[in-house]
Amino acid sequence: NYFVIDKRHPPFYIDIKPEFPERIHPDALSKNREACLRACEKGFDRYKAADLFFDWYKKLNLGFNKYGSDTKKLIPLGHNIIAFDIPFIKEWLGSDVYDEHFFYIPRDTMITVAYLNDTAGMHFENVPFPKYGLRWITTHLNVPLDKHHDALADCIATIEVYKKLTSKGLVHV
Repeated sequence: NYFVIDKRHPPFYIDIKPEFPERIHPDALSKNREACLRACEKGFDRYKAADLFFDWYKKLNLGFNKYGSDTKKLIPLGHNIIAFDIPFIKEWLGSDVYDEHFFYIPRDTMITVAYLNDTAGMHFENVPFPKYGLRWITTHLNVPLDKHHDALADCIATIEVYKKLTSKGLVHV
């Protein structure tokens, strides 16, 4: 089944200690002060976090592609993942390691919503998503979002948003 959390493998969910805590943007602190402080105090350094990721990835036992040459890759799914999360992950792991573990075409609900708005606009219809924030979209689609700006809670909500958006099929084709 697509886009479900596999109960056999817990999500990779850890705090990574910022290398430069003095550079934490004030907006990040105001939105999720508790998580920022927890990461600074108890988070793993980037190297230990990478080791934990590699261990977690191996346990997935994804197997090989249909040609038997490369292991299957994770398909990144997120809200604003292209502009925000992927650059962070590439900075953390390095671009080569990222490319080795993640499929090169991410799924981004913010981009999907922009596409749906553009499609509606091209057909002189009202845009279905006048706002692009995850909180607004989850409310609009009746998707629960328990702890906004908690990485795991946002991921779980994004999965449900993506399922609802893709279940509509192609629009105006």
